This record gives sequence, structure tokens and C-alpha cells, in this order.
Amino acid sequence: MRRGSLTPSARVYSLGKSRLYGPFVNGVITVFGLNPAAACEVLPKAYQAAFWDCGEFQVLDFHSGRAQMLLAALPPEGRDRDWLVCVAGGFEAIFDMCRVLGRVELEFDNPRSDPRFHAAWDGTPA
Repeated sequence: MRRGSLTPSARVYSLGKSRLYGPFVNGVITVFGLNPAAACEVLPKAYQAAFWDCGEFQVLDFHSGRAQMLLAALPPEGRDRDWLVCVAGGFEAIFDMCRVLGRVELEFDNPRSDPRFHAAWDGTPA
């Protein structure tokens, strides 16, 4: 089975077995459950643990089904649009694992400003 064709539950299982992410993923699911709101709660610490010295995620606004996040203190290498699109895609993968419809839009018009991510999701299973 190709990696891209894993079912959402298989992806969560796979992450849970990962040496890097396993303890964190399993702890978050145990405490908060598997949902995008829980991901918003833990995203700043998860990003910092995974990407040292590559910026700091801040959740600026969070309410039912929506979140606005900022990636501050990025080094010059982290201001690459392709990298930021991958970061947004990583958050969208959480929607897939949670079986909800959602999307993340990247706001990054000026390379000297901090990128913002606008996430929105529907709480019903996809």
C-alpha cells in the first residue's frame, strides 16, 4: 500500500508508532481526542518540538471551526513560500486524519512580514 493511500485511521496509527511523533500524538489523542480543535491547542508546542530554531507558531484567534495562526521569528530559510505551503499542507492533513472537511490558506504577501495561516473546518465527518 502506498503511503499516500493510507486510510485516516491507518495514518494516525502510523504516526502513533513513529519514534519522533508517537509519544506526542498518542498523548494528545488521549487527552484531547482526535479533532482539529485539539490540534490548534497543541500546535505551538508540536511545531517547536519538530522544528527547532525554525520559528514559533502562535494561535492568534480560535473559535468553533476556525483558527488564525502566525508563524513568527522565522529564520531567512524558513521564509520560503514552498516551505510555508508544506506547513499549511501538514495542518490540512490533520483534517483528513480527523475525517472533517477543512482547508488552510496561507497569507504571505511580504517576505519581511510573518506568515499567517487561516484554517477553517466543518465539524461533521467527511
